[in-house]
Amino acid sequence: MTTPTVIEVLKSQGHSELLDYVIPGLNSTLLKNVRMFEMTRHQQHVIAPHSHRFDFACYVLEGKVINKIWVPTAVDTADLYRETFLRYLGTPGNYTQRWGETKKYTSSSWNFGTGQWYQMSHDQIHSIHFEKGTKVIFFEGPDVSDESLMLEPFIERDLHVCSTGDVQPWMFRKVTK
Repeated sequence: MTTPTVIEVLKSQGHSELLDYVIPGLNSTLLKNVRMFEMTRHQQHVIAPHSHRFDFACYVLEGKVINKIWVPTAVDTADLYRETFLRYLGTPGNYTQRWGETKKYTSSSWNFGTGQWYQMSHDQIHSIHFEKGTKVIFFEGPDVSDESLMLEPFIERDLHVCSTGDVQPWMFRKVTK
């Protein structure tokens, strides 16, 4: 993996470029979404492996991140997962689900610390772990797809899917000031 420069990351996340913004030679690019994540607890809950509708890049301001990349495999000892496609309905946690195939997947872990970048394309599947005190700035690119993919454990002996993507009432609450 090559480490992008800050300028490369920002340009890749931009849209609505305007040339000669007010004065000749001043060009402007609007950055779609920039979000900061801050982990205030020791992370014990697992985030289901998932993809995004957009490409993104992250910069670790403080702390440590473990990013697991998941890929399909033919290895017999790998675990089975049902692919669940999520169609975003405009607000965090609000989506429809469509079931896909059941496949074996495996993962590889990548560690990132303070001052390091990591990035992913919309079609990569990952799960993520943040150490307590970690702060990450997240640069979200324009939508590339209208669906993302989530992997849910499939228990073959019972032909049962363990749903790991349920949205709970405590999730995605807005801060009121």
